[in-house]
Amino acid sequence: MHASVQAFFINMQNKVQIFLLIDIKSYKPNIVFKDKKINIISTNIVIENEIQSNDIFEFDVFNIVNNSSAIFIQKILINGIEANLFHNTNFIMRNNEYVENKKLTSPYRIDFNGTYQLKINDAYLESLRSQHWHISNNNFDYVFNYIFSEDFFDLVYRPRNYKKILSESICALGDSFTYGIGLDNLDTWPVLLEEKIKLPVMNLAVAGAGIDLIYNNYKKLIKEYNFKKIIINLPNMERRLIRCRLEKNKFYKVPNTFTPTNSNNPWLYANYKNVKIRRKKIEKNIIDDIDCFYSKKILEKLINLSKQKNIKTFYTSRDDSTYSYIKSNYTDIDILPQYPRLTLFKERSNNSTGGHPARAHNEHFVKEIINLI
Repeated sequence: MHASVQAFFINMQNKVQIFLLIDIKSYKPNIVFKDKKINIISTNIVIENEIQSNDIFEFDVFNIVNNSSAIFIQKILINGIEANLFHNTNFIMRNNEYVENKKLTSPYRIDFNGTYQLKINDAYLESLRSQHWHISNNNFDYVFNYIFSEDFFDLVYRPRNYKKILSESICALGDSFTYGIGLDNLDTWPVLLEEKIKLPVMNLAVAGAGIDLIYNNYKKLIKEYNFKKIIINLPNMERRLIRCRLEKNKFYKVPNTFTPTNSNNPWLYANYKNVKIRRKKIEKNIIDDIDCFYSKKILEKLINLSKQKNIKTFYTSRDDSTYSYIKSNYTDIDILPQYPRLTLFKERSNNSTGGHPARAHNEHFVKEIINLI
């Protein structure tokens, strides 16, 4: 990205839209935006404005007494891109009978009078331009998608089930089957395993990961942390990272399985010309690599690294072909039973695609490996 384009992003006006649902129990709340009272003629309203980076988008709420009404934050759009409801948001209680000037972080329901705030800064906008993929200032950083929760968020690679990575723990790597797309955190296999062995298990899987993404993160993890053991649930081999330099010290790295918005919004990194060209090239390479030579080569590097560093690493796969390959070609590594096929149980996760495992699959897997690790 050229300096002139970067300067444009810093100084550009960002269109902010906040979608609210008003739950009226006895009488309407008063919502004031830019010193004007909003006329609530429907339970669904949208507040919008254009602001620059490092400004605060805010509105005031009055006339809520004894749970007379509630306001739900349903959706936030920035330049047409959906943002996470909990990132950079606060609510400051004011003019309430019992609670005054208390600051709530990441509010999604407003039951009190006060001021709702959304801070728009460069880091916030950057995470949206990448659609929440980490944009690094070096080509050797972790590859991951930001994790949001109601009470915690920062721009670091961290486990789904912990606020930070802990040494002297067990590390779990893989794709969405390990991360637990469509499942509550408590239903993922790293958490179920932790309950059984009474040791912390870091769920550091990345949805959409290929073997190259796992290897990328594995190399950096073992340099920075001392894990007791590492368990890798390998995905299918027809996946690759899309790596693209945005500018001198800015790198875009996402798995090809990530499908960006269909919009040609030039504000998004995924729609940059050089990124689109790189994506097409990678997708062609995947099609041409019939025998998955690329992923097999990366897997060999991963296995050799674990041996050189004497890292106790266990391997399995949720993919039949990948599991068959490691069983047939590696006799000197620790191979766990295969992660259960989706057909083993009728249940599926709540993921909209229906193509992800349920808790029953993870319970079965933990039972199979508990005495082997």
